[in-house]
Amino acid sequence: ANIFFYFLVALVFFLTTSSIKILKDIVYNKAFMMFFILNFINMIYYIMIEFGDIDSLKYLFARFIKFSIFSITIFYLDFQFPDRLIKFLKYLTISILFISIGLNFPDLNNRYVGVFLNANEFAIIMVVGFSIILLTEKFSLINLLLLTSFSSLVILSGSRSAIIGIFIAIIFYLIYNKERNWNMFFFLICSIIGLSIYSGDNNALIRVFNS
Repeated sequence: ANIFFYFLVALVFFLTTSSIKILKDIVYNKAFMMFFILNFINMIYYIMIEFGDIDSLKYLFARFIKFSIFSITIFYLDFQFPDRLIKFLKYLTISILFISIGLNFPDLNNRYVGVFLNANEFAIIMVVGFSIILLTEKFSLINLLLLTSFSSLVILSGSRSAIIGIFIAIIFYLIYNKERNWNMFFFLICSIIGLSIYSGDNNALIRVFNS
C-alpha cells in the first residue's frame, strides 16, 4: 500500500509539472483557486504544527493528490462533465477498488483503508463508485458484483458518513430511476445487513447505531 501511495504521489507530481503551460493555466484559473488555497493551508498547518511527523506528511500528500487529481481531471476534460468525467470516475474508482483488494486484502478486525491512509477518504471514493454504477448503469451481474464490492468495502471501512452516502444513493435510485430493479435493491440491502452482522464492531453500520 505504501509503495502504491508513493507511486501515486510521484505520478501526480509529474502530471502537475510536466507542462508549464498546463500548470500555469490551472493556477491562474479561478475555478481551481479554492483547491490551491486548501493545499496552501494544509502545508502551512503542517510546517507550523506537525513539522517532522511522517504520518502528517503522508496525510498532507494525500490531500495534495486529491485536490490535484480533481483539478487536472477537470482541465484535461475541458469542463465536459456529463459523460467524460463520469466515465473517467467510474474506471478510476473501479481501479482503486481492485488495486486496494489486491495490495491490502481486507480483514474483519480493523477498519479497512485500502491503498489510502485514511479509512474515511477511502470510503468516500467507494461511495462515488457505488453511486455512479447504481445511478448511471443498467442492471447486469457484473454491475451487481461491483455494487456489492463497493458497499462491502464501505462497511469494512467503518465510515459512518460513507454508509449514509450509500443509503442516500439507494434512495435516489428508488425515487428517480424508472427502470429500478427491485431484486437488485433487496439483494444490496440484505448483503449490507448481512456483512454488518458478521464483520465485528468496527463496521460502518454498527458504528452508526452506536454513535
